[in-house]
Amino acid sequence: GLNPWRDLDLTPMVFTLTGLIITYSLFRNRLFDIVPIARDMVVETMRDGVVVVDDQQRIVDINSAAKPLLAAAAAVETHAVGEPITRFFPAWAQWLEGDGRALADITVMQANEWHSYHPIVSPVSDHTGRLRGHVLVLRGITERKRTEAALAASEARQRALLSAVPDVIFRYRRDGTYLDVHTRNLGDLLLPPEQFIGKNIHDVLPVPLAELWLERCERALSAGEVLDYEYSLELKGQTQYFDARMAACGDDEVISVIRNVTGRKQAEQQALELRLEKERVQLLTDFVQNVSHE
Repeated sequence: GLNPWRDLDLTPMVFTLTGLIITYSLFRNRLFDIVPIARDMVVETMRDGVVVVDDQQRIVDINSAAKPLLAAAAAVETHAVGEPITRFFPAWAQWLEGDGRALADITVMQANEWHSYHPIVSPVSDHTGRLRGHVLVLRGITERKRTEAALAASEARQRALLSAVPDVIFRYRRDGTYLDVHTRNLGDLLLPPEQFIGKNIHDVLPVPLAELWLERCERALSAGEVLDYEYSLELKGQTQYFDARMAACGDDEVISVIRNVTGRKQAEQQALELRLEKERVQLLTDFVQNVSHE
């Protein structure tokens, strides 16, 4: 009853104005341009599988990367949208316990190969703070798992090799700080292995020997040479003899492989003394024979 012109119907005019305003708003804010492109270009092209679950634990949306994964998890081709998430992941209830963000990795069979995924569950709330569902992101970590397995196997081989090596192995920086030590015979060390870590050579070895090590360390790093040398050290009141081989291990690290050759040195000394004794006996025998002859 507010129309000042009784014979004029304003409804078509107002509808026309409303349509123009809505049309302008749609194109001005690019409603049908931005949202579909954002969803298709971001979600659909993600390498990670994305599954959206509502508050009734039903799947309401998935991206292309998640489809084969869900089919493999269900062991049958299925249209996942509308299905309960527990059909594919029975442990979903346990996943939601706590904050649900740090979960154990899962493994499924795809194309006759085992593939590993790391699940991440995030809650989705509306503007009032009410929980509306969850987003499950399944991040493929198959290559990482394979790399970790290969690395673990390599480390196991390295440990086996080190365990079989009877020598003492030191790794230290240019300034003489010990980084690592390995030995099967604790009697070859001045300190227990764990007490070397973080110490400087000057804190462990006598000054002349420490200076020799640092000089050889600098040569090994600057010239890239593999250096061999011998040294002796007093251990438990006895003089021990060692052969050492030093080589650069990176830009600022050196590795030394040291072998206790005390037994060999003693055997060589005994052999030398035995040879000298034989020569003395031979000289004495010759002398006695000559005297007897004269």
